[in-house]
Amino acid sequence: RLGLIVKVTDGQDFAQNTMAEWEKTLADDLKPLMLFVPEVPPDKTFKLGKHKTLDTNYLNMPLHTMSIDWILTQNHLIIATSKDAARSAADKLLVEKPAAREEPSIK
Repeated sequence: RLGLIVKVTDGQDFAQNTMAEWEKTLADDLKPLMLFVPEVPPDKTFKLGKHKTLDTNYLNMPLHTMSIDWILTQNHLIIATSKDAARSAADKLLVEKPAAREEPSIK
């Protein structure tokens, strides 16, 4: 399944509001990116879910392995064509990066 991760630079509120507005046409807008293009369900109302500490937004498609999911993390927006793809991307972003090793200084 396909996913997209975008860094959020204009703040979470702006991203949240933009995505809420985009939900109206998101299923149709993403059709060219879907590997299999199912009929978009007549009810395009996104539902709310939870993954770990993150809110998820999803629209189930007629094919049981497909959905349109979007998740907003602290600094990123994830859009994917399945629940598993979106959650996998979120998990990778949530993993803390190891602290950079300090090289000993020579005096």
